[in-house]
Amino acid sequence: MKLLIIWLISCLTVLATPDWANKTNETYLGSNEKFYATFVTDTDNQGSYYEWREVKKFNEYSKQDGSIINSTIISDILYSIDANHNNPNTQPKITKSIEKQNKTVLLSTVLTSYHLPLMPAEKREWVNRLSWNNGKIVLDKKLVIVSNEILKGLKIPMDLITLEPVQQAIIQVHSDAESIYLVLKVDTETDFNTHVLHLSEDITKQLRDRINLLEEYVFIQSFKSLQDANAFGLELIKRSQAKNFYGLNPEIWLAKEGKATHYYLLHRPLELPIDPEQIKRLDTATGINSSTMKSTHFVEKWIPYDPNAKPPVNDDEEDEEMPEDLLEKPQE
Repeated sequence: MKLLIIWLISCLTVLATPDWANKTNETYLGSNEKFYATFVTDTDNQGSYYEWREVKKFNEYSKQDGSIINSTIISDILYSIDANHNNPNTQPKITKSIEKQNKTVLLSTVLTSYHLPLMPAEKREWVNRLSWNNGKIVLDKKLVIVSNEILKGLKIPMDLITLEPVQQAIIQVHSDAESIYLVLKVDTETDFNTHVLHLSEDITKQLRDRINLLEEYVFIQSFKSLQDANAFGLELIKRSQAKNFYGLNPEIWLAKEGKATHYYLLHRPLELPIDPEQIKRLDTATGINSSTMKSTHFVEKWIPYDPNAKPPVNDDEEDEEMPEDLLEKPQE
């Protein structure tokens, strides 16, 4: 708000009538399991240096498909700058006329409905691995993070959106358990035009998988299906633990090379370069002659998991004795 006022006041020295301009600033507020919320400020300069209108909205979106569920106008305010002010040593008086105000959206409702970020948003290191590719945002020049269709939906010319590097276009990154949210600047001239881009759960998972991807793994075996790789991974865990070896760190990676796809069962090493002695101990425990493999064509990761497995029970824990009658105080 302060920057916008300075921007408008700085224009007062120009005598010509300004072009009619609209700016939209969308700020990420928070999310829950099904939805995410943003705060939108639409600014209209009214084609004047002395008046501008601000419409503030509370928007709610579906995390499933990104569609808008609800858009509520919080306020519609007209600001006016004293056109007769001529003292360069003081700021001109600004009057505010509230055209519309909605008092049904309470801060307490927003805070209880949505989990708001506890820490200020920061751009992560992986943002530097993003780039433009034929109008899409991609990671490592491979994984499509934001498609053409989503960017075209912003109703901004693609040549304007892609004019700056992605690292400069993305000004904030937010996240929750299921999704990542990119705050994208869609105007190269100012920071007032921003839009919150929601990355789906599937894209978020693939992005997080590739962020933590190592350059090299210990290859165990290749499979045609995820189910077969998962079943064999569980078997190897039992086999190695039966020999008192608990150093197996299995991961299943989908690899794509051309039209060929594979599900690789791998061991994630503790550090690189891979220690040959570690491979020997692994082979002894699993009974398999493993080898090293580069992760060049890896796409997505899974951890071997048995959905029917029960959590381990601590033998040291003993059930507390409860009185037969819970309504009476037990006798000492």
